[in-house]
Amino acid sequence: MTDGAVCTISSPIRVDISAANGISLGPDTILCLHNKMVEHISPQGFNLMWQDESTDSDYVISQPGLYTLTAMDASGCTISKSVQVSYRDCGKCNVYLPNAFSPNGDDRNDIFRPRLLCATVRNFRMQIFNSWGQKVFSSSDFDSGWDGNFHGQPAPIGSYVYFVSYDLVSGNTLIPESKKGSVLLMR
Repeated sequence: MTDGAVCTISSPIRVDISAANGISLGPDTILCLHNKMVEHISPQGFNLMWQDESTDSDYVISQPGLYTLTAMDASGCTISKSVQVSYRDCGKCNVYLPNAFSPNGDDRNDIFRPRLLCATVRNFRMQIFNSWGQKVFSSSDFDSGWDGNFHGQPAPIGSYVYFVSYDLVSGNTLIPESKKGSVLLMR
């Protein structure tokens, strides 16, 4: 500590920044284009300042970039937290399913499963039915797929109907999607 006469005095002080450790901006995030993210920070006893010198406790993020929040307590002690926000075009993001597969044991196209190119999905569900409406496969695991068997036996060659539902993840938002179509089982 330095007094007005430029004298230095040393003495132990106790600094409690435990309340500031509760400030979190969350993990780095990828949002869909045109989506916004709102950071709501409400620490007791801290003054807040964002990288653009805004002092609001609610901060709207609508552009890609690094966002930094500095919190200062009454003693002048500061702590800073940052989050990187990126954007991608999720409007065209989709789960793709092939229109045919050949479960013949050649390790090429043996499993009918979805492909995802650009985002994360949650709450996935896939059901496959034969031409009589009998369910031959069902799964809630995005990475699993149908191997062309039904009750442990190879299913007949032919056309099968699938129904797929899932939620695309965009930041903290879930966007519900569904698909239906047919797939040709060939051997």
